[in-house]
Amino acid sequence: MRYWGLNIEIDASYYNTEHGKQMSPTAAEAAQLKATGSFFQHEGNVETYEVTVQNMMRDIEANTVGRILVRALNRCSTKLRIIPLTWKEQSQLGRIPCANLVGKFSDKGNDCVVWFEPWSRMINLYGTRGNSPYQVLVHELHHALRQMRGAYYGTGPVGAFPNAEELFSVMMENMYLSAAGQPQRMLGGYNQGIPLGNRSAASFYKQYGNEIEVWCGQFKDLTYQLERMSGFWNPIGVRRMVLDFVIDLNNVQ
Repeated sequence: MRYWGLNIEIDASYYNTEHGKQMSPTAAEAAQLKATGSFFQHEGNVETYEVTVQNMMRDIEANTVGRILVRALNRCSTKLRIIPLTWKEQSQLGRIPCANLVGKFSDKGNDCVVWFEPWSRMINLYGTRGNSPYQVLVHELHHALRQMRGAYYGTGPVGAFPNAEELFSVMMENMYLSAAGQPQRMLGGYNQGIPLGNRSAASFYKQYGNEIEVWCGQFKDLTYQLERMSGFWNPIGVRRMVLDFVIDLNNVQ
């Protein structure tokens, strides 16, 4: 087990459980994966998983937006564990990377577990297109932060998103990607096939302003930090400009 700050544990011991061994590659499968250069050859290796995710967390925290997210997680009174999700669980059981709260939801916050695998998207890092494993992890870390703080905003479909919670996490991963200089990976909806394209942060805020206002009300500390930053795609900064304009207009009147 490895730690990234006070509240974030990276724990690949699942690989050593009976079910984890069943869901990991067999010796023959691992040999074939190695022969073809597949990153999935590393599944089942506790040390490799923990080191890989630890290095990813280091890179995420080096990002302007990622640093705000990781430090917010480490200020929580609750804990986060990041554990492996295997390819067989995805292909045979239909599981996807996700953040699951521990126990019944509490508005005081819950411990959280993120199921995550980096291997399937590693190849995308060698090109300019496709989701990166970093944005997937950032997306789930943001879901985790909301659960750890006891924040939830229940809605039905919102624009190109199945609900506001997915809107929030895609917004965060887009901000992360923009700050990382990877606008081509940014999304315009929950579906990975919906690219953001040249859509501006102002356009995004105009469509989803009501939902963003809820997020800002729940996460005032993150809002205060993000709204003062520039140089990347930032709907939170757009909101600040709109509010300042309204204030100035009222003062003139």
